[in-house]
Amino acid sequence: MSASLAALNLRSNKIGDSGAQALCAALVATSTLTSLDLSSCEITAAGAAHLAEGVGKSASLATLNLRSNKIGNSVAQALGVALAATSTLTSLDLRDCGITAAGAAHLAEGVRQGPPQCVPMKIYGEDLGRVAVQVGLGDTAGWEVTDKVLAVLNVKCAAAKSSGAGTGASGWG
Repeated sequence: MSASLAALNLRSNKIGDSGAQALCAALVATSTLTSLDLSSCEITAAGAAHLAEGVGKSASLATLNLRSNKIGNSVAQALGVALAATSTLTSLDLRDCGITAAGAAHLAEGVRQGPPQCVPMKIYGEDLGRVAVQVGLGDTAGWEVTDKVLAVLNVKCAAAKSSGAGTGASGWG
């Protein structure tokens, strides 16, 4: 992968699970890739599990689009672990991936356990709004919750700033 590549759009290419596995290594190796669009790429749970590993170790990825791949609930826990490990990912599109409320609970928990972020975390998917309340993530006053979008807004940022652990790079002061 190019040392200066910032965005990679492979939408509707049939890269499948083997392509997703190859991209995992690239996610870890690059420090410039900020956006990866893998929508409609025929990726299943096996490939998404590899991607989750790469996302958790990526130093730069901010946006990942996995829309319209057959991922299902089985990989949601691995994605939740990746969300807990990443400090750069701010947008994850999982619409039409077969992730139900059970899988979404893992995603929401990953966001809750993740490092402090002073930027919004948006996870697009089905029925995620109800999950935020169902999994008991505490005070949802700082959450923008709708049926299709779960966005954690400033929940961790406020805690990080009060403890002096803010990143300083957010432009929030």
